[in-house]
Amino acid sequence: MLSFPNWKPPITTILFYISYSESRWNMSIINPKHLVTTDDMLYYLHEYHPYYSDSFTKERNPNYDKASKMIFKLKCGDQDALDHFIQKLDKLIPHEVCLSYVPSSDSTKTNSGISRVAQALSKLHNRIDATSCLKRVVSIPKAAYGGPRSIEVHLSSIRLQNANLINGKDVVLLDDITTSGSSFEACKIILQRAQPKSITCFALGKTTR
Repeated sequence: MLSFPNWKPPITTILFYISYSESRWNMSIINPKHLVTTDDMLYYLHEYHPYYSDSFTKERNPNYDKASKMIFKLKCGDQDALDHFIQKLDKLIPHEVCLSYVPSSDSTKTNSGISRVAQALSKLHNRIDATSCLKRVVSIPKAAYGGPRSIEVHLSSIRLQNANLINGKDVVLLDDITTSGSSFEACKIILQRAQPKSITCFALGKTTR
């Protein structure tokens, strides 16, 4: 379970959950508390191996595994993948926190898989739906297809809304896949304008090639 100052976790053990999940889905699950991350507030569950080793030559990636497939299915809006990650993250994310997400690079796509996960989790355990706080106002090229990964690109295309929802509160910022961490960092900078108590970044997968 992710930790927050002065926060007391429910009576559940992460080790039991990991053991159950591995036997139920035959999928290795990493305890987020022990991950090596880009900073001490960025966590991820799985190594994400893209379907193609090279998106231009369309060469199949031999490392594409079950976890990567499940994350990709979520990005495509698959209901089974949605239910899977809601159940998984509900065991890891504290109660009574605000949930936000990194907006899609496409400004017209407001119902992404990860946004639906965040909204569903917000309905459980007195969490707060803060999915409206970050809005992509200008579409940008997808980083996976060669688009820029600079923080500045995100800072200039994402707007803060409904800042009162997260002021003085603990925020968990979700994304499906992180690669360089630039979108997380940009969203943290934007959310900090609302003066939350803390911001913890949590991705389902971290790209590994």
